[in-house]
Amino acid sequence: MKPLLLTTYGTCLKTSERKLVLVNQDSGKRLEWSPSTFPYDSIVVENLGGFVTFPALRWLATNGISLTALDYSGGVLASYLPDWPINSRDRLAQLRACTEPAARIEVARFILEAKLNHPIPSSLRTIQDLLLYEAHEADRYWKSLGIVRDYPNARDPTNSTINYAFGLLESRARLAVHRLGLEPSVGFLHESQNYKSALVYDVMEPFRDDAVKVALAVRRKLTSRDFGDVFGHGVRLRPEGAHRLVREFGKSFRDDEMIRFTSRLALRFSGPAPFRDASSESRPSTRPPPRTSGRTANFPSA
Repeated sequence: MKPLLLTTYGTCLKTSERKLVLVNQDSGKRLEWSPSTFPYDSIVVENLGGFVTFPALRWLATNGISLTALDYSGGVLASYLPDWPINSRDRLAQLRACTEPAARIEVARFILEAKLNHPIPSSLRTIQDLLLYEAHEADRYWKSLGIVRDYPNARDPTNSTINYAFGLLESRARLAVHRLGLEPSVGFLHESQNYKSALVYDVMEPFRDDAVKVALAVRRKLTSRDFGDVFGHGVRLRPEGAHRLVREFGKSFRDDEMIRFTSRLALRFSGPAPFRDASSESRPSTRPPPRTSGRTANFPSA
């Protein structure tokens, strides 16, 4: 994972002669890439006063680049995802399993065991039982770290950093669900609700601890100058702190691990015949794999 975070006011994404162009209209700084030289696999936009053109969106979609907009706390506002085939048979299996109590509990148990990394007591036989157990384990987890969780509007820098890391994690989980052609709104451990992507939250669960570890490691390197108070939104990361978090998150996060987990999750309700593991067999990319080295952007400070 190697996201490009855009936080600078006056930023414009456009195209010129088949290249993607990043321009700051205030400073005049300009970067441009051809598909083969673009060193990022996604773009994250936060607190940005700028614009993106339709040709730029087309360039991103054609070359398999996702674009995610975050709010002040790091929560996902919207995602622009490249097109991937929808597996209708898996979606139907997903809907059937979610409406069958025994099947849903089996899948929810699989998710929770993957998150906690230990077997769940067999006495837990309902979704409510699993949620109460998960809540108890979560309470123990945060107490062991000495953290009182505060979401979405953080009251302290630590929660602000964790919330932002969870927003980055959600953007990758949303992309994994999309790549595998599943229905993001229909979950198993999480309840399906209006305006909630329950399956995306399910996919996030086994990776939350990794996101917290990255967030806390970055938090220890930040100072009070990397945080600010936003009226109505609590404490938030300033751009320099956000860029550091995005860099460290990108170094440690493995998309292939999330794809494999999502594939195994789908196999719990779809069976091996209709479902294909997208980590090894997926839509051919229209662009080369993202580069992990080479020239990186010095604008904005990524």
